[in-house]
Amino acid sequence: MGPGRGGPMMDRLCGADVAYRVGQIGDRLAGRLNLTDAEKPGFKDLEDTVTKALTDVKAMCGQKPDFATITGRLDFAAANTEARLTAIKAIQPKLDAFYAGLDDSQKKILDGFGTHHRHGRMDQPNGQDGASPQPGNG
Repeated sequence: MGPGRGGPMMDRLCGADVAYRVGQIGDRLAGRLNLTDAEKPGFKDLEDTVTKALTDVKAMCGQKPDFATITGRLDFAAANTEARLTAIKAIQPKLDAFYAGLDDSQKKILDGFGTHHRHGRMDQPNGQDGASPQPGNG
């Protein structure tokens, strides 16, 4: 699957070493969360699940979809959406279980993690001034 086939998320995923990237993000997040010994196994389980789910989605990268026809593009979009949904369904219960075991300060860090990452604020756990970046302010 070449550039532009499946959107930016698929382009990044197809070019990534999933296990390495999940490990990098996981290490950074674990450091910010200051996990207890009791929380570490749940975090590892979540990391392993994310790695497997994204590896399964990445399998789509080898497909040769027919982008010449509208039906081919729609078939690929449906398969792409289904693969992403399957990944979400695998990750969600692990994330819910891990999140439930965190204290309020850890939850705040985790709640802001994806938001500031998308806005280029990996060095600031909750964006500028400690607030989670919102469209228009970060």
